Amino acid sequence: MQEKKYSIDIDGNTLDVVFSDLAVNANGSVMLSVGKTKVLVTACMSNSDSHLPYFPLTVDFEERFYSIGRILGSRFMRREGRPSTNATLTSRMTDRTIRPLFPDAFHREVQIVTTCLSLGDYDTDFLSILGASLALSVSDIPFSGPVSPVSLTLDGDSFTYQGIKEDAVKFMFCGSESGITMIEQEGFIDHKQFVSAVKKAEETIKNLHAFQTKIITEQGKKKIEVKTKETPKEIVDLFEQEQMEGKLQNVIGTEKTIYDIKNEWKEVIREKLENDLFDQADDYFEKKAEAMVHQKAVKEGVRVDGRDLDQIRQLSAKAGGFVDTVHGTGIFYRGDTHVLSALTLGGPGDALMLNTPEEPEKEKFFMHHYNFPPFAAGETGRIGSPNRRMIGHGALAEKAIAKILPSQSSFPYTIRIVSECLSSNGSTSMASVCASSLALMDGGVPIKEHVAGISMGVMTYDGKYVVLTDIQGPEDHYGGMDLKVAGTKDKITAIQMDTKLQSVPSDVIIEAVEKANAAKNTVIKTLDSEISAHRTNISKDAPSIIKVKISPDMIGKVIGSGGESIKKIQEISGVSDIKIEDDGSVFITGKQDQTEVAKKMIDEIAHEFSVGENYEGEVSSIKDFGAFVRFFGEREGLVHISEMSKEHVTNVSDLVKVGDCVPVVIKEIKKDGKISLSIKDRNPEFFL
Repeated sequence: MQEKKYSIDIDGNTLDVVFSDLAVNANGSVMLSVGKTKVLVTACMSNSDSHLPYFPLTVDFEERFYSIGRILGSRFMRREGRPSTNATLTSRMTDRTIRPLFPDAFHREVQIVTTCLSLGDYDTDFLSILGASLALSVSDIPFSGPVSPVSLTLDGDSFTYQGIKEDAVKFMFCGSESGITMIEQEGFIDHKQFVSAVKKAEETIKNLHAFQTKIITEQGKKKIEVKTKETPKEIVDLFEQEQMEGKLQNVIGTEKTIYDIKNEWKEVIREKLENDLFDQADDYFEKKAEAMVHQKAVKEGVRVDGRDLDQIRQLSAKAGGFVDTVHGTGIFYRGDTHVLSALTLGGPGDALMLNTPEEPEKEKFFMHHYNFPPFAAGETGRIGSPNRRMIGHGALAEKAIAKILPSQSSFPYTIRIVSECLSSNGSTSMASVCASSLALMDGGVPIKEHVAGISMGVMTYDGKYVVLTDIQGPEDHYGGMDLKVAGTKDKITAIQMDTKLQSVPSDVIIEAVEKANAAKNTVIKTLDSEISAHRTNISKDAPSIIKVKISPDMIGKVIGSGGESIKKIQEISGVSDIKIEDDGSVFITGKQDQTEVAKKMIDEIAHEFSVGENYEGEVSSIKDFGAFVRFFGEREGLVHISEMSKEHVTNVSDLVKVGDCVPVVIKEIKKDGKISLSIKDRNPEFFL
């Protein structure tokens, strides 16, 4: 095995980059490791052009259970299956970072595969992105890299490069010397902290850029030549003949859309061009439209729908009163983007059990799921399992919302929100945040304030930039950046940015985030006007949850042999779920009257008795030496004949019979758990 190793220090951690002949058939490959975390990243390219009208890039993050030394999976499947949410998000993050750095005319298939060989404490997102940059940069695949990732964690007022606390504020920046290409952030921050994070990231990006450049100089292959195809003259002539540029010029800023003009162009090319020119004619229109959108925005301040640069579309909000069977609903409109979010509350037993290398056997008590059916865009298409886009948008909204939720200890419910995108014209993920916030308040979940989101864009022309607030479909499609910012009135809870440009200057991003803060507060005013505080009570259709605390020593007794005892409690009480944690916390889920019955039964089984406690009991049997008394449910104790009365007792049956109710006090608890009771110590005059 031949190999060459390079190393760099990142905040006290040694990053090792190894090039070898391990994956010799790939166009480019590299092994990266920090501590016990090790990944192999490969880049492969097809031998010929795909002839597709877009660049077919695929990025896959491959999890391996062996990476943590565990045999995971289900009882009937012990190999890896479909990608976990974490794997999908890592793949998307890597894709969004590298995609803008390929030539426009390059249409060969490219696949990046990151295989996680060993999983320690270090961030695999960072290694996947850096590995993709290096594997592409040293290969013969045309790629305008390198691009450098920076993973930051906010610790007080300072930053570290590796998150330890699960609830820490985390950032992922990717960029080059010219600017930023991708951002992910989650956790409560203000604008000042964001600016500090950007400045810190830029320093590290420069160091990693120099590190990669040295490697590429030594290991890099010659890139294949990408030939730019000239647009056929008949397409250019027809475009001019039909005055399409003038039509584009006139439609921007009016109620008529660019898509209307594009449909006109399609009719023209079907009628007047050969079939083999259709794709090139479509591509030519797209380039002209994109240039026109940017030019009009930068030079004239005119947007596609005529709004001012900082103007938000018409807003509308409704909380509740839409779907009777769910526990809370929110409907949010921003222009023609319409989202319905439905809240369902369940008990702790309804939590999602994760079973991935990153999170083995971990419970998840909050889930946000995002659906985008084809009709939302006025199209037909496949409906089935969520695609990567749905998973990514749902996860972004989940990050934004999670930070405002009450703790599991104070509100022990499992919370699931499903956002249905019913109409789309840009930024459905941020509309999902707004609709979900309404649903939470409508459902009585004790959140202190609303969280809202907004999407920002950038247009460029002749070296100048303008920032757009609340971008809609065409501005997202033709624009240079999509920056989503979500948060409360005073804080940011999540940021996500990607770009079609090679990079975006940091000062433009900082300006966009500042304007986004003002815009999201305008949205929050609309949410507050509909519902400004959570409802006093949760829905009557939601389950009731009672928390009981028992001694850990009593857990086995409550569960019973083979679960017999706990099954009996559920059967008699009718509760839907009883969950017992290792510390003795018991969560009972069901209807309120059912949970009270189950609580009483558990108390009777798990109660820890102490000397001196008083009870009313029923005589269950009589012996020569005393009477057995049943108290506190099914517990029994012996009242010795000497403990029945202050007077001498010759015959127990002279004083009591089976079924009599007598007052007792616990006199002694023996090592084997047997309880001695006394009637005379409780009431010396009872038999007189």
